[in-house]
Amino acid sequence: MKRRSAVLASVAGLIVAIAPDAHAIDRTKGYPGFCKDDNGVTVVVDFQQLGGTTIVRCNPATSRGTGLDALKGAGFQVEGNQRFGESLICRVENRPSATETIPITGRNDYREPCADMPPAGAYWSYFHSGNNCGWEVSQSGPKDRDFVRGGFEGWSFSLNAKADSNTTPRIAPVRPGTENRPCDVVTSTKPDPKQNVEFTGGEKTEAIKQKSSDFAPWAAGAVVLVLAVAGFLVARRRKQKS
Repeated sequence: MKRRSAVLASVAGLIVAIAPDAHAIDRTKGYPGFCKDDNGVTVVVDFQQLGGTTIVRCNPATSRGTGLDALKGAGFQVEGNQRFGESLICRVENRPSATETIPITGRNDYREPCADMPPAGAYWSYFHSGNNCGWEVSQSGPKDRDFVRGGFEGWSFSLNAKADSNTTPRIAPVRPGTENRPCDVVTSTKPDPKQNVEFTGGEKTEAIKQKSSDFAPWAAGAVVLVLAVAGFLVARRRKQKS
């Protein structure tokens, strides 16, 4: 019996030794499941081929914040890397851990040190979506993009995928009870003085329209004046010839 207990203890110790370290969700932040209204942002973390489940949590924020704020505010533990800090998320809930091997094509024994850019075959891909819309790959990092209240932030581990074929989170960005609502089309980047303004040729559309309306009256008058002068000169020349 003692020998059996010793064997079981050894096995348990071995499992602990080889299993990736786990970070516990910070349950003092956010709450599990989808956000209940348009005020918060729902965060979906899908470990994909790393194994484990897909976690959905709400950050009930009512004020502006970045994608990084959304992730942390929902209670997820994150780690950046040594070169880029938290502008580039290396681990979520300590996955992939520094001790687990990731089967990248051609590098089956790879372990993520979080020192520099992750390999193209293994990294956390970042998505966003309005409610009832499809997932979109973010063109900005989590510190350079604001989350959209009522929308979704998604993180999905990309393994041996191409940049244009990253696997989206396996949870649809649809809050329960809002399935019949139209897609909340939103595009949010970090606010600046030009936020949410259409641009044409580097200028605000509204400014261009205003310029056009201001131009019309005096431009028309100028054209009439030019034509009148031209007519006068032509008539005068004809008179001189005659």
